[in-house]
Amino acid sequence: MLKETTWIKILYSVIFLSYLFSHIDVGIFSQAGDEIKDSLGVQESDLGLLETALYFGVVCGTFICPALVMPRFHPKTVIILACMLNGLASIVVPLKPYFALLVLSRVLTGLFLSVFLIYFPVWIDLKAPPHWQTMWICMFYYTEDLGMAVGYGLSSMFSAFNISWVIGFYIQAGTMACIMTLMFLVIPEEHF
Repeated sequence: MLKETTWIKILYSVIFLSYLFSHIDVGIFSQAGDEIKDSLGVQESDLGLLETALYFGVVCGTFICPALVMPRFHPKTVIILACMLNGLASIVVPLKPYFALLVLSRVLTGLFLSVFLIYFPVWIDLKAPPHWQTMWICMFYYTEDLGMAVGYGLSSMFSAFNISWVIGFYIQAGTMACIMTLMFLVIPEEHF
């Protein structure tokens, strides 16, 4: 059986990766804006609304999650659901549905992302080894920019090889809904 400190380090690694992968779409929107706009058949202002909708969801989630969700459910359950639903909401964009559904999917993506923003910094403060607390919290916030950079880089690479931007969204959706969810599932509940 693994020691508690080992589980804490494993969980932190999973937190780091999940927060990184949950921001790939932001980098894709930044790099492939014209291609996305043409593919979805939307105007520049509509593309801006899609990008803004993510942050609207985050803002709404910061009020909803602490008041209605986190007090009623175990954090592990909430995080696993947030990973799965983040992936499912992300996959809607490349499916090119009606514009209202695109906006809703971006709001929901942000809403599920807010779970990470609320819970993970508090968890790091409570569980990180004292000599690593500052570094872990800095790295946690760094992963947001790193995830965007990964999305930007992926999208640039796809563009160079005439690969559609939608592949990046599929990568994010599959990683969040499947891989990250499974990684959180294997960590014992008492470490959350």
